Amino acid sequence: DDDDDDDDDDDSAPPLHIRDVLPGHDLPRFFEQTWGEKHVRSWSVDHSDDVGSVGDAKDDAADDVLSRLRSGFCHGDVSAVVQQCRKETNGRYTCEDATGLEESLESGGHTLNLPFCFTQGAMQLKQSLMHVAYNSLETQKLDLINDVEVGVYFSAAGGVEAGWHYDNNHNITIQLYGTKDWHTMPSGNPNVISSRGMADPPRNAHEQCDVVPSTADAQCTRLTPGAAIYVPPGHWHRVVPVGAEPCCLSVDIRVASATQARWVCEELFAEMMHADGLYARG
Repeated sequence: DDDDDDDDDDDSAPPLHIRDVLPGHDLPRFFEQTWGEKHVRSWSVDHSDDVGSVGDAKDDAADDVLSRLRSGFCHGDVSAVVQQCRKETNGRYTCEDATGLEESLESGGHTLNLPFCFTQGAMQLKQSLMHVAYNSLETQKLDLINDVEVGVYFSAAGGVEAGWHYDNNHNITIQLYGTKDWHTMPSGNPNVISSRGMADPPRNAHEQCDVVPSTADAQCTRLTPGAAIYVPPGHWHRVVPVGAEPCCLSVDIRVASATQARWVCEELFAEMMHADGLYARG
């Protein structure tokens, strides 16, 4: 659900679209050549420099994408962003919650992981990606997109790092403020069913056979404001906040594919919620 809280977004700026944050603004090529492949790719949302990929000339844009992104996420105001996020229970964060989280960030160096963000910028990115996925005939890979969330990470200077792990979803992360080093392995296995930390014991037969790689061959990509990185599912990575900037904020677009069983459960739940008298019986 959209949150209607007040924010400082500039209504005169054009709405954000998922293509705005992709290399060269070329959405079909990104999904055809990068999406789901066994390598990491990084680029800048404001410039044509693109690391390790074909250099596409970026379309001339009259607006500054980074400025629009910052505006869409409350210009890095921790309290304002937190109050437009949701908990896993779908409950809102109160002003007291926001104050407590901000204190843990500033005094304890904890990273705030807020995976369900509903600022104006978050909703524009999510809705545009879902619209493209459900209406585009340009690439078959878009047909697999049916589970999209936009989250944010706030980190303190020299704060706690995210240790080696992989996710079972696609990650597009854009740095808005501050600097982070992304340590990634040269390749990975995108066919994983769950996320895993490198120090976690195996939980099933697949993970027992999934050999944890040596980090000696890890590559490091430094994300400064305006830089973005794509990490496929199953790709080992480690994220370290660096620099002395007081505010380190990154936006994470997470994309997964819901299983057929989950779709059935969601449909049944939705139908039952609309059944007459359900709330009275609950």
